[in-house]
Amino acid sequence: MKKLFFVFVISIISFNAHAQWFHQNTGAVYTLRSVQFSDQNTGWICGLESILKTTNGGENWNLNYLDGDFYSVFFINNYTGLVCGVNGKIKKTTDAGQIWQNINSSVNSTLNKISFINQNTGYIAGNRGVILKSTDSGENWIRINAGIDSLDIYTLEFVDNDRLLMSGSESMIYNS
Repeated sequence: MKKLFFVFVISIISFNAHAQWFHQNTGAVYTLRSVQFSDQNTGWICGLESILKTTNGGENWNLNYLDGDFYSVFFINNYTGLVCGVNGKIKKTTDAGQIWQNINSSVNSTLNKISFINQNTGYIAGNRGVILKSTDSGENWIRINAGIDSLDIYTLEFVDNDRLLMSGSESMIYNS
């Protein structure tokens, strides 16, 4: 019985040792909303007027000012990434975040989530039923009419190459 108790206590101690959280001082003073890693070392966080980058798995973060209020970040690879957010704003970088250029979304709704299924094809979900699709690595976006203009879409996820799952306001879940 003592042996079983000892194994139980060691298991709890081991689990707790791996489940600890540590606050990191990034220098960001505004809300941060989205995190995404393009590989095991290179990651990005976006939020209000902020984009942070790590190249060491999140041990340290470099803060850069980025004009806008961003809700989602997605990097296609270590160099090409996009952010989206309030008032239909989309920005894109092709040089690992050194320069961000404005991309026209043709909408003014808040854009909540961006995701790509491959190097070229990506989707953005937004408020008031906005669904945008790009087939050229985020250079151009077209609006897809799903007939749900009264609902806000907060997130989307690819189930596989042919199916997209979206969820949002009023307990909505849509499956393409």
